[in-house]
Amino acid sequence: MFSRTSEDVVHLVEIQSSRSNTDLESRFTVNVGVFAPTVVYADVRDTTKPSIPSSHWRHRLGSLSPEKKDLWWGVSTP
Repeated sequence: MFSRTSEDVVHLVEIQSSRSNTDLESRFTVNVGVFAPTVVYADVRDTTKPSIPSSHWRHRLGSLSPEKKDLWWGVSTP
């Protein structure tokens, strides 16, 4: 997870691995999100950590491409 605070929001980038990864081949996708701490209720603000699931806006990177399809990249051991 990578994050950057800019004014009153937190930008998030998360690398998500596939459940079907093996020792020889791995696949991953990228999730992005925007978390706005000021939108969270004051009584839970201290316990709410910015994350993709708690983001106020979130998408997989592939859904933002012109093709609007889920993208997974592969890495393998030669």
